[in-house]
Amino acid sequence: MVERTAHTRYVSGSNPLPATIVMLREKLEKTIVKFRMLSRGDRVLVGVSGGPDSVCLIYLLFQIKKDWELELHIAHLNHKLREEAEADALFVKKLSENLRLPFHCEEIDVKKEIAKRGLSEEEGARLLRYEFFFRRGESLGIRKIALGHTRDDQVETVLMRLLKGAGLLGLRGIPPVREEKGFLIIRPLFEIWREEIIKYLNEEKIEYRIDKSNLSSAYLRNRIRNELIPYLIKEFNPQIKEVLANMAENLGLAYEYIHKQGKRKFKTLTKLADGKITILQDKFKALHPILQREIFRLAIGELKGNLRRINYQHWKEFTELLKRPGGSILSLPRGISVEKGNKDLIFFIKK
Repeated sequence: MVERTAHTRYVSGSNPLPATIVMLREKLEKTIVKFRMLSRGDRVLVGVSGGPDSVCLIYLLFQIKKDWELELHIAHLNHKLREEAEADALFVKKLSENLRLPFHCEEIDVKKEIAKRGLSEEEGARLLRYEFFFRRGESLGIRKIALGHTRDDQVETVLMRLLKGAGLLGLRGIPPVREEKGFLIIRPLFEIWREEIIKYLNEEKIEYRIDKSNLSSAYLRNRIRNELIPYLIKEFNPQIKEVLANMAENLGLAYEYIHKQGKRKFKTLTKLADGKITILQDKFKALHPILQREIFRLAIGELKGNLRRINYQHWKEFTELLKRPGGSILSLPRGISVEKGNKDLIFFIKK
């Protein structure tokens, strides 16, 4: 069970905090300030699975709770994917009781639900988890959701997307702050390495749950974490994780600028009517290809609500459409179609 001694030491303030806690707290607060994640008096829904990252997150946020005048709520989704799921939920419930924080939990049969929606286990579990956070945040009137992604998660994500052939957006990795459906998703551990987290939890004797599925080679992310990264460190570059994390940050800045410029052009070139987005061909073709690609993505996102299953191959098919005669149509995933008219490009959802 969770150590009450750790909680008592943190709450009482009677003893000076250990150096590891001070260091991680400073890193956490620098990240929060750097990416403007929190303001004083914020109410925050914190996703806690029971694993080391999310346990560390809630303890560090608890550390700054008083200074930042935060109202923290713990949210846990029992996905029923593993035998240990019930024990995980009980663990997080007891943790919330020890920290005297509100606890919100739901049970979802993820396997049954993703089969109904035709999703993969990884994609479906992620989607259902976010739906739970949004649903609970909406009911509580909380608009900020804190998640425990670390710098290691960033490196693993970048490598995974690189192997799958991602473009600039994918290679920027996990954004430290992201808006979705009226919520601000923040990742305060974004600049902290997993080994720092494990050291902190072990030194403070704070218990956490181990997800045995993280050791399975059935998942690409696990093979990247347990096999590819150690190999790259040993055989190519001992600093490869730092290199990849820095690369993702730089690509993120580049994409942010392109996205901002793309949105400006999107507003001036497009017309939305009757569920269709119309773009003037001549002005579109005069743009730099990187802005053309961003406007292409923005148009699909506007109609579809997201860009899932849209990849670089679809962009190449779209560029081929531009060379075809008027009346040509391109079919994209999820019913999205693009028609090339004589003067316009028309994006619409096929009924």
